[in-house]
Amino acid sequence: MHEFDSIFLVNEYTRVVNNSKCVDKKYSTTRLLVRESPVAIVNEVNQPEQLEYNIKSVIFLPVGEERKGEGGLRTRGYSKQSYDGKPLISIVTVVFNGEKYLEETIQSVINQTYDNMEYIIIDGNSTDETISIIKNYEDKVDYWLSERDDGIYDAWNKGLSLATGDWIGFLGADDVYHENAISDYINLLLREVDIEYISSKVELVDNNSNIINTIGIEWKWKDFKHYMSVAHVGSLHSRNLYNKYGLYNTVYKVAGDYEMLLRPKEGLKCAYLNKITASMRDGGISNKMIHVAFLETLKIKHNIAKVGLIVCIYDYLISYIKFYIKKLIN
Repeated sequence: MHEFDSIFLVNEYTRVVNNSKCVDKKYSTTRLLVRESPVAIVNEVNQPEQLEYNIKSVIFLPVGEERKGEGGLRTRGYSKQSYDGKPLISIVTVVFNGEKYLEETIQSVINQTYDNMEYIIIDGNSTDETISIIKNYEDKVDYWLSERDDGIYDAWNKGLSLATGDWIGFLGADDVYHENAISDYINLLLREVDIEYISSKVELVDNNSNIINTIGIEWKWKDFKHYMSVAHVGSLHSRNLYNKYGLYNTVYKVAGDYEMLLRPKEGLKCAYLNKITASMRDGGISNKMIHVAFLETLKIKHNIAKVGLIVCIYDYLISYIKFYIKKLIN
């Protein structure tokens, strides 16, 4: 299953750059490839023993429940690595029955101007045309698999375990990166030192890609401990962030990303990119499960950020009212 596909040998763009191969110069994910088996990452930071969701690095996941398939450059003997001044960026997309927008999402990743990118797609055993769409791009995707999962954070954790980049981002199956998004992140990264999280601005769009609003402000603990002030789609996470604080807690169904970023508390080392990097489609899982989102957020703030219960309830009510005012307006 993991044999090298000989079609790459005759690709007209094949060339060697610093021990790397470019199999197709048109795409961000096919310009810097190493022709050898990938190596799992050894974590450099000791994680707390009590965490049940520590990061474990693998190259291929063991066959899970109802595995429908896997593929990508990695299964054909290619891997990637970081270079001086050119860190490897891993992007993870998780999807379930996402045929409507997935192709646009994939294209926004492989058409990035930055050329050292790894793309991983985790499918939750889709029953529509999602797998067919992924297979159409599997010579530009590093690794994909399709199998049953236990929700979005279980799928994200699978993606994290498979990612080999220094920095990791999550792009929803109905969201898109702007063309220079990753290059803009890298320009900021090369100027900053000792950071573990980057956020940016994101356009919120409707199903017809009309802009509704711009979300995502600079991370500040005084705001963040009360509400999710950053846009997760517009974020990059250092591998060391997960080494120190663990993977996503799958107990949560909607607010697990908020919970994970609360763990460092005011010690989170952040940078802010004051640009719009992505378009995020309105009506995601937090809107579909709004009551669960509010209750999980209330619990998380109280238990981790130590926000008083009365303040948590107040924040809950304000968010609830804002949500329904927005629904009435729209």
